[in-house]
Amino acid sequence: INVGGLATITGSDAVGVSIAGLATVNGGDVVGVTLGGLATVAGRDQRGVSVGGLGAVAGGDVRGISVGGLAAVAGREAVGVTVGGLAAVAGTGLRGVNVGGLATVGAEEVAGLSIGGLAVVSGGEATGVQVGGLATVAGGTLRWVSVAGVGVVGGNSVRGFAATLGAVGAGEDVTGFAVGGLRVKAPRTEGAALAVGYTFSYSHTGLAAAAYNETRGPFRGLAIGLVNNTRELHGVQLGLINIARNNRGLARVLPFLNAHLN
Repeated sequence: INVGGLATITGSDAVGVSIAGLATVNGGDVVGVTLGGLATVAGRDQRGVSVGGLGAVAGGDVRGISVGGLAAVAGREAVGVTVGGLAAVAGTGLRGVNVGGLATVGAEEVAGLSIGGLAVVSGGEATGVQVGGLATVAGGTLRWVSVAGVGVVGGNSVRGFAATLGAVGAGEDVTGFAVGGLRVKAPRTEGAALAVGYTFSYSHTGLAAAAYNETRGPFRGLAIGLVNNTRELHGVQLGLINIARNNRGLARVLPFLNAHLN
């Protein structure tokens, strides 16, 4: 048990309980409980419970509970409960319960329950439940449940349930149940794509419902909107204006109902 009025400092490992009015600083691994009025610092890995009034920082992996008044930071992976008043950040991945007052960021992966006051950001995959006040963003694929105020964006895919007042979008596909106040847009959409504004894809399978639905390729399923515009319809359109460019003659543009069932 190490107690320092101002600080406890070691150049190597610390095992047990370390408490300091300002900071606990360890150059190596830390195993146990560390409490610092301003900060807790581990030069390498942190195992156990770490609480810093301003920051909880580890240069390597973090396993357990890490809480920083401003930030909780892991140089590599953080697994367990990671909470930062402003940010929860990991150099590789965040796994478990991850909460950042402004942002929750995993450079390579975010998994579990992740909440960011402004944003949840993953440089790679994001799996689990992601809730961002403004945005939920992954450089790879967003999976399971993704909710944000303004945007849900997957660099590759959005798969599962996605909801936002703004836009749901992906570089490759949106699959599952997507609700966008403004739009749902991806090269390929599958499942239910619902928006107040519009849906857009080059290929859609399932339900599309918005003021304007456009598919610049094959559409298979049901489209409901004020205007439905499909280059290749294999299903049914319900709306004021229904455009199916693979129909012939007057059936290419019809009010209220259009269909092409083969």
